[in-house]
Amino acid sequence: MDNNAVNDEVTKFNKENLRKTPTTDRSRLPSQNEIDEEKKMMKEPCKMGDNPIKDEVTTFNMKKLRRTSTQEKNKLPTQREIDEEKKMMEEPCRMSDNPIKDEVTTFNMKTLRRTSTQEKNKLPTQSDIDAEKKMKE
Repeated sequence: MDNNAVNDEVTKFNKENLRKTPTTDRSRLPSQNEIDEEKKMMKEPCKMGDNPIKDEVTTFNMKKLRRTSTQEKNKLPTQREIDEEKKMMEEPCRMSDNPIKDEVTTFNMKTLRRTSTQEKNKLPTQSDIDAEKKMKE
């Protein structure tokens, strides 16, 4: 569709087919009393006992807590693994002019497996092309 066709379709659209839907505002604004109370709380200095979180922390009953056991998910390396890593760090790194060439020349071809390619996208036949041309006309 070109732009003119879209514009024509939009201007000719019948609004009678649309249904009326009521809109409701779900977010409630605070009342004037609530605003005044909050302003008063902000102006007054905080007194001891006015902080409910601090009160709850100080009066918390520690006997309500239960024992837990911690399980380490990250295992620590063994001494052997540490020694191997130390050796690798101490050995001088073998620098090459072309590391990709080194990797290609030392690659083991026996690790490769045979594969067969299956063509999933078949080419259209001449009759398919002709049928599509007729549909476009």
